[in-house]
Amino acid sequence: MTTTPLLSYIVLSYNYERYIAQTLRSILDQTVQDFEIIVVDDASSDASVAIVSALGDPRIRRFVNEKNLGGAGSYNRAVQEARGEWLVNLDADDWIDPRKAEIQLQ
Repeated sequence: MTTTPLLSYIVLSYNYERYIAQTLRSILDQTVQDFEIIVVDDASSDASVAIVSALGDPRIRRFVNEKNLGGAGSYNRAVQEARGEWLVNLDADDWIDPRKAEIQLQ
């Protein structure tokens, strides 16, 4: 990965331990691999942060809010941290087809 990835996936999470691993794996499995993943955890009380950390992929950049900021505050933080040319928003309980980025970039 270059210092400026093509894509910055933004994933906001608040108590999504049940879904977050599948969401992040669907990004990691993309056919276009020039990306970073910005995960902003909005002060979850579940194991979401531990699950994200356990994936251990250096392309995942995790930020944890000290207090709950809500969607807008968390999104603003993610955008500030993103380094990619394009931003891709993905909900923490969704997953995407492996060719999503490839098709959209075409």
